[in-house]
Amino acid sequence: MAKKLLLTISAFFICLFSSLGQSALAIPQARQMPRLVDGAGLLSTAQADALLAKLDEISESRLCDVAIVTVRSLGGKSPTDYADDFYDYNGYGMGDNDDGILLLISMEGRDWAITTHGSAIRTFTDDGQANIMSQVGQYLSSGNYALAFDSFAALCNELLAQPTDVGSFRRFLNLLPFCLLLGFGLSFLFTAVMKAPMRSVRMRTTANSYLSDGGIAITKSSERFLFSRVSKTMRQSASSKGSGPGTRISSSGRSHGGFRGKF
Repeated sequence: MAKKLLLTISAFFICLFSSLGQSALAIPQARQMPRLVDGAGLLSTAQADALLAKLDEISESRLCDVAIVTVRSLGGKSPTDYADDFYDYNGYGMGDNDDGILLLISMEGRDWAITTHGSAIRTFTDDGQANIMSQVGQYLSSGNYALAFDSFAALCNELLAQPTDVGSFRRFLNLLPFCLLLGFGLSFLFTAVMKAPMRSVRMRTTANSYLSDGGIAITKSSERFLFSRVSKTMRQSASSKGSGPGTRISSSGRSHGGFRGKF
């Protein structure tokens, strides 16, 4: 009887831990963590409260999560994998595409990593991220973490505030008729100017007028090799995991942008 009870209890805990493990790997439908997780304790309480309020305001107004996470150790993961997994398995992202950007700081090896998802991949290009971290990295290196995180939030807000691709395309369509009219006008003007000195020229059906009476005399001939053309096609590596320029696939199977560095 005691043995049967022990087996029943063991089976119960095995099922419980198994379900917990599966749920831990599932992507939540809603965000489970705040937009600021200072696990490394780099900020004072007042600094953390002010920064979280700023991140919440930017995220809600721009409809794109802007989050910052600090940890003491990566637990054996790479900074990029840790950032991607933290974003996915804690339910970050807003809207149908879970749009957002997350900055990870690890004090173990003084690493930083950025992960982007959804529309944030297009908004925060590689050049845009490099510009952000060129400024933020200076504050990180000097140990001024409050200013570093505040600058990151402000620079993200600036990029999110810029016109979207749809707005730029609409402005292009509005200007298209004017551009076409201007192009035709300039083309007609240039053609008329170039044609004016050639009014004395008449069409010829033969090339006799260009030949001398004695014909053509070839005094020397030779052959010269000018150039060659070689076409090459890149072979895809079997270990490649990327899904496009500047993107990668995380352990959850979702596409992420962003890159990493040290401070």
